[in-house]
Amino acid sequence: MAKISYPIHPPSIADLRRMGLNGIHVTCTNSNCKHCGVVAWDQLLLADDTVFPDIKSRRRFRCQSCGSHSIH
Repeated sequence: MAKISYPIHPPSIADLRRMGLNGIHVTCTNSNCKHCGVVAWDQLLLADDTVFPDIKSRRRFRCQSCGSHSIH
């Protein structure tokens, strides 16, 4: 029997909202800091059709504790 494959599309902000997620979890990768937090969807000021992998390229995050831009 032939396998049917469907492409997997990354979720958009709207999809993540529907799943009940309130925002994106970000962590500072500075080895001396490691501060983390949640940024609400509304704070990102992005369209609901923005796909999750594009968020980091559309917004530049900065750690509120150490000022580093090394955020994941």
